[in-house]
Amino acid sequence: MTKDQRVAAYAYNGIVPGPTIQVRNGQRVRIRFTNSLPVETTVHWHGIGVPNSQDGVPGVTQQAIKPGASFTYTFTARPAGDPNGGGTFLYHTHVDEDRQMPMGLYGTFIIEPKAQVKAPAVDRTLVVSEWTADPSSGRTRGVMQMEGMFPNYFTINGHSYPDTGTLKVPAGKLVRLRLVNAGQMAHPLHLHGTAFRIVARDGHPASDTGLRDTVTLESGERADIEFRLPKGKWILHCHIGHHLTNAGEGPGGLIQLIQSA
Repeated sequence: MTKDQRVAAYAYNGIVPGPTIQVRNGQRVRIRFTNSLPVETTVHWHGIGVPNSQDGVPGVTQQAIKPGASFTYTFTARPAGDPNGGGTFLYHTHVDEDRQMPMGLYGTFIIEPKAQVKAPAVDRTLVVSEWTADPSSGRTRGVMQMEGMFPNYFTINGHSYPDTGTLKVPAGKLVRLRLVNAGQMAHPLHLHGTAFRIVARDGHPASDTGLRDTVTLESGERADIEFRLPKGKWILHCHIGHHLTNAGEGPGGLIQLIQSA
């Protein structure tokens, strides 16, 4: 959020977004989940080819995990529909999603493909989301567009500009950004200073190799983009004006400063 605004949140391991899980394709994964929340919840592995029993849908594949209870998720890390591929995925709650996800129950899951690829100079993940903070009560409410100007805060990796910090990259070197929309609204994300190629969509290699400077992510979508920046200070930002505010005041929200030197 910002230094001046605090919100009530649910969190995996005490942070929003939750910790990034990064494994190689084919690696066996065992995750012990303990529910310390006051409400039931589960974990869904968004876009990952898990066994049906590990899919995290309450009342369909498992019972909701009650407060104080634990559940162990076990699966082999592979993209759904592409056993040899890899890319950027999500994990998130699948209980009371209109409240639990906007309160912070999401994180990224990276599967490295079987085929070796040249690593970029910088590889970072940016997770965008929205919050409806009610300063009068200290509560965090669901994200509901029909309520007018709600939501009132927009975050990258849990922070709103100017507290999103500065991403430092070497000028002229290959940069990969893993863009993740864990929110409930669409976000057209625009990069200043250069154009980029989309190298993966939703964890799968992208067939569109053309250059562009904006990519729109719907809720739950991911895009891995690669580019080289000239020297200077540039920004990546959402192109919807309201999403560049904090409680209606700008600049704020979904702005990421990138410094190339």
